[in-house]
Amino acid sequence: VGISYQISKWNGLSWASQADLGSQNLYGISLFNETLGFAVGDQGKIAKWNGSSIWYEYQDTGNQNFKDVKIFNSTLAFAIGDSGKIFKWNGSNTRWYEFQDLGNQDLKSIKMFNNTFGFIVGGPSGSAYRWNGTRWGSEQINGAFTLTDVDIFNETLAFATSDNDKI
Repeated sequence: VGISYQISKWNGLSWASQADLGSQNLYGISLFNETLGFAVGDQGKIAKWNGSSIWYEYQDTGNQNFKDVKIFNSTLAFAIGDSGKIFKWNGSNTRWYEFQDLGNQDLKSIKMFNNTFGFIVGGPSGSAYRWNGTRWGSEQINGAFTLTDVDIFNETLAFATSDNDKI
Protein backbone atom coordinates (compact mmCIF):
# COMPACT_ATOMS: atom_id res chain seq x y z
CA VAL A 1 0.00 0.00 0.00
CA GLY A 2 1.39 3.42 -0.69
CA ILE A 3 1.67 6.67 -2.53
CA SER A 4 -0.21 7.22 -5.80
CA TYR A 5 -2.64 4.32 -5.35
CA GLN A 6 0.09 1.66 -5.71
CA ILE A 7 -0.29 -1.82 -4.23
CA SER A 8 2.66 -4.21 -4.02
CA LYS A 9 2.52 -7.97 -3.54
CA TRP A 10 4.93 -10.35 -1.81
CA ASN A 11 5.41 -13.52 -3.89
CA GLY A 12 7.43 -15.47 -1.35
CA LEU A 13 10.77 -14.13 -2.54
CA SER A 14 10.35 -10.43 -3.25
CA TRP A 15 7.93 -7.50 -3.51
CA ALA A 16 6.51 -6.54 -6.91
CA SER A 17 4.13 -3.81 -8.03
CA GLN A 18 0.66 -5.32 -8.19
CA ALA A 19 -1.66 -2.46 -9.07
CA ASP A 20 -1.60 1.18 -10.10
CA LEU A 21 -5.09 2.52 -9.48
CA GLY A 22 -4.56 6.24 -9.95
CA SER A 23 -3.20 9.17 -8.00
CA GLN A 24 -4.66 8.87 -4.47
CA ASN A 25 -2.55 7.64 -1.53
CA LEU A 26 -3.43 4.36 0.19
CA TYR A 27 -2.83 3.94 3.93
CA GLY A 28 -4.52 0.74 5.08
CA ILE A 29 -4.94 -2.80 3.79
CA SER A 30 -6.61 -5.91 5.19
CA LEU A 31 -7.06 -9.41 3.80
CA PHE A 32 -9.64 -11.87 5.05
CA ASN A 33 -8.44 -14.75 2.91
CA GLU A 34 -6.79 -15.32 -0.47
CA THR A 35 -9.90 -14.13 -2.33
CA LEU A 36 -11.09 -11.11 -0.33
CA GLY A 37 -9.26 -7.96 0.68
CA PHE A 38 -9.66 -4.18 0.83
CA ALA A 39 -7.25 -1.25 0.68
CA VAL A 40 -8.28 2.30 1.69
CA GLY A 41 -6.90 5.80 1.32
CA ASP A 42 -7.42 9.44 0.45
CA GLN A 43 -10.59 10.91 -1.02
CA GLY A 44 -12.75 7.98 0.06
CA LYS A 45 -11.12 5.43 -2.22
CA ILE A 46 -11.70 1.76 -1.43
CA ALA A 47 -9.99 -0.86 -3.58
CA LYS A 48 -10.94 -4.54 -3.56
CA TRP A 49 -8.88 -7.67 -4.22
CA ASN A 50 -10.65 -10.08 -6.57
CA GLY A 51 -8.71 -13.13 -5.45
CA SER A 52 -6.73 -13.73 -8.61
CA SER A 53 -4.47 -10.98 -9.84
CA ILE A 54 -6.45 -7.76 -9.87
CA TRP A 55 -7.07 -4.96 -7.39
CA TYR A 56 -9.77 -2.59 -8.61
CA GLU A 57 -11.50 0.53 -7.30
CA TYR A 58 -14.52 -0.91 -5.58
CA GLN A 59 -16.11 2.25 -4.23
CA ASP A 60 -15.59 5.98 -3.88
CA THR A 61 -17.22 7.12 -0.64
CA GLY A 62 -16.54 10.80 -1.24
CA ASN A 63 -14.39 13.11 0.80
CA GLN A 64 -13.22 10.67 3.50
CA ASN A 65 -9.48 10.21 4.10
CA PHE A 66 -9.30 6.62 5.27
CA LYS A 67 -6.28 5.60 7.39
CA ASP A 68 -7.02 1.95 8.20
CA VAL A 69 -9.33 -0.95 7.36
CA LYS A 70 -10.00 -4.30 9.02
CA ILE A 71 -11.91 -7.30 7.68
CA PHE A 72 -13.02 -9.68 10.40
CA ASN A 73 -14.92 -12.16 8.24
CA SER A 74 -16.75 -12.36 4.91
CA THR A 75 -19.61 -10.23 6.26
CA LEU A 76 -17.93 -7.72 8.59
CA ALA A 77 -15.35 -5.02 7.84
CA PHE A 78 -14.73 -1.45 9.00
CA ALA A 79 -12.81 1.49 7.52
CA ILE A 80 -11.75 4.52 9.57
CA GLY A 81 -10.10 7.87 8.92
CA ASP A 82 -9.47 11.46 9.84
CA SER A 83 -13.13 12.58 9.84
CA GLY A 84 -14.24 10.43 12.78
CA LYS A 85 -16.65 8.52 10.56
CA ILE A 86 -16.68 4.73 10.60
CA PHE A 87 -17.68 2.96 7.43
CA LYS A 88 -18.97 -0.61 7.44
CA TRP A 89 -19.12 -3.40 4.87
CA ASN A 90 -21.45 -6.30 5.61
CA GLY A 91 -21.20 -8.76 2.77
CA SER A 92 -19.75 -9.60 -0.58
CA ASN A 93 -22.51 -8.01 -2.67
CA THR A 94 -23.08 -4.83 -0.67
CA ARG A 95 -21.46 -1.41 -0.67
CA TRP A 96 -19.60 0.31 2.14
CA TYR A 97 -21.80 2.74 4.07
CA GLU A 98 -21.34 5.29 6.85
CA PHE A 99 -22.12 3.34 9.99
CA GLN A 100 -21.23 5.66 12.88
CA ASP A 101 -19.92 9.20 13.32
CA LEU A 102 -17.63 9.76 16.32
CA GLY A 103 -17.32 13.47 15.67
CA ASN A 104 -14.24 15.25 14.45
CA GLN A 105 -11.72 12.56 15.47
CA ASP A 106 -8.53 11.67 13.60
CA LEU A 107 -8.88 7.89 13.83
CA LYS A 108 -5.59 6.04 13.28
CA SER A 109 -5.90 2.28 13.76
CA ILE A 110 -8.50 -0.49 14.06
CA LYS A 111 -8.15 -4.08 15.23
CA MET A 112 -10.81 -6.76 15.71
CA PHE A 113 -10.51 -9.79 18.01
CA ASN A 114 -13.90 -11.29 17.19
CA ASN A 115 -17.28 -10.12 15.90
CA THR A 116 -18.15 -8.56 19.29
CA PHE A 117 -14.78 -7.18 20.44
CA GLY A 118 -12.44 -4.71 18.78
CA PHE A 119 -10.77 -1.33 19.26
CA ILE A 120 -10.29 1.87 17.28
CA VAL A 121 -7.75 4.45 18.48
CA GLY A 122 -6.94 8.02 17.51
CA GLY A 123 -8.16 11.49 18.24
CA PRO A 124 -7.04 13.70 21.13
CA SER A 125 -6.33 12.78 24.76
CA GLY A 126 -6.13 9.00 24.59
CA SER A 127 -9.35 8.37 22.70
CA ALA A 128 -10.23 4.71 22.16
CA TYR A 129 -13.48 3.10 21.03
CA ARG A 130 -14.61 -0.47 21.73
CA TRP A 131 -16.82 -2.58 19.45
CA ASN A 132 -19.53 -4.52 21.34
CA GLY A 133 -21.11 -6.25 18.37
CA THR A 134 -23.59 -3.48 17.56
CA ARG A 135 -21.80 -0.13 17.99
CA TRP A 136 -18.49 1.59 18.87
CA GLY A 137 -18.48 3.06 22.40
CA SER A 138 -15.96 5.43 23.99
CA GLU A 139 -13.23 4.02 26.23
CA GLN A 140 -10.98 6.68 27.78
CA ILE A 141 -7.30 5.93 28.27
CA ASN A 142 -5.72 8.25 30.85
CA GLY A 143 -3.24 10.76 29.48
CA ALA A 144 -3.02 13.78 27.21
CA PHE A 145 -1.61 12.05 24.14
CA THR A 146 -2.78 10.79 20.77
CA LEU A 147 -3.07 7.03 20.36
CA THR A 148 -1.48 5.86 17.12
CA ASP A 149 -1.93 2.07 16.96
CA VAL A 150 -3.62 -0.79 18.77
CA ASP A 151 -3.30 -4.57 18.85
CA ILE A 152 -5.36 -7.22 20.61
CA PHE A 153 -4.22 -10.61 21.88
CA ASN A 154 -7.49 -11.58 23.56
CA GLU A 155 -10.42 -9.96 25.39
CA THR A 156 -8.27 -9.24 28.45
CA LEU A 157 -4.99 -8.19 26.79
CA ALA A 158 -4.62 -5.33 24.32
CA PHE A 159 -2.00 -2.61 23.85
CA ALA A 160 -2.12 0.89 22.34
CA THR A 161 0.82 3.06 21.34
CA SER A 162 0.93 6.84 21.40
CA ASP A 163 2.75 9.80 19.94
CA ASN A 164 4.27 10.50 23.36
CA ASP A 165 6.59 7.45 23.67
CA LYS A 166 3.98 5.60 25.72
CA ILE A 167 2.50 2.10 25.48
